[in-house]
Amino acid sequence: MSDAKSEKFNRLMPESDGPALCYEISKPISAAGYEENFLKLARQIIAQYGEVRILNYFTFYGGWEEQAAMMDIEAHIEMGKYLRKLAFVNAPEKEVMARLIRTRITAAELRFFKVEQLQDAISWIKS
Repeated sequence: MSDAKSEKFNRLMPESDGPALCYEISKPISAAGYEENFLKLARQIIAQYGEVRILNYFTFYGGWEEQAAMMDIEAHIEMGKYLRKLAFVNAPEKEVMARLIRTRITAAELRFFKVEQLQDAISWIKS
């Protein structure tokens, strides 16, 4: 990933490998970032592994652009049957509630972790 892209979007963490996508959420979630930095990779991983596992580590929560939030709902409908595990580290309460609602349309196992449990979350998402 180029430096410009990594500065523009939330960071794909180096722990991402195989079917696991790990993100550090430190910027507002934009439609462009959701499409370019998440959806494309998630679709590639599903095509390669038949599943995807996602970890979101919140170091700052700037919210969602409306279009990005709509894309997220559509993605849960489209790819929900391929989502195996979904981990949230240090998630703001607003995100916890949204995820509890959205995971009802997925096959995902969902877990929430505290900030000091980041390594446990990474281990869980990869197991």
